[in-house]
Amino acid sequence: MNMSMQEEGPKIKPKVANLIIPLLVVIGLSFYSFWLFESKKVAPNSSLSVIIEATDANKAMLVALLISIAVTGFIYFVQKYKVNDMTMDFISGGNEVVNTLSILILAWSLAAVSQELGLCELVKQQLAGSVPGWSIPVSLFVLSSIVTYFIGSGWGAASLIMPFAIPLAVSAGSGLPLCVAAVITGGTFGDVTSPAAGMTNMASGVIRTDHMGYLKYANPYNFLAAGIATVYF
Repeated sequence: MNMSMQEEGPKIKPKVANLIIPLLVVIGLSFYSFWLFESKKVAPNSSLSVIIEATDANKAMLVALLISIAVTGFIYFVQKYKVNDMTMDFISGGNEVVNTLSILILAWSLAAVSQELGLCELVKQQLAGSVPGWSIPVSLFVLSSIVTYFIGSGWGAASLIMPFAIPLAVSAGSGLPLCVAAVITGGTFGDVTSPAAGMTNMASGVIRTDHMGYLKYANPYNFLAAGIATVYF
């Protein structure tokens, strides 16, 4: 029995504006919300930086995100994107980030518990005096790379590692910006290397190729870059 294996084409004509406009809207609304929610609670002549520092970032960004979603929906509606299709795709896209959100929720919870139990102080007392300062950035890079590779989320790994990476770097006299960069860079390496990472799945999906075949092709270059980064860290 013959079956058609043709892929379904896009439901609307792809446009760069469909990416740029929502991006600009969410960024602009985020900064405006930072100012709007706290401008009446601080001194009248306060600078913008003081207002933003005092604002509730979570509330401001949530409002900006909800408005941006509505704006994006209107843009698609004008382009004759059916509401039923839009709703189904919105739900499908949300399902794809559930795993990442679950990891982040777990990571934030573990970070909060570790801070309450004094993990940062323990790390500083046990490792600060016994570990040479030059080895901390490279160790954080390798640790962040490994954790991200297995959990598939660079930000999730950063939220797990950063709470003790910063006090360790400060107490050991290692460069704080370098240590922070090591954690974020390790997460980036894991994001473009891990089979479970959303970035690798998106990349293989965009070019419409076999996922493991894509990783087999790209990972030698990724590991070469990781080796160079390890030497520099």
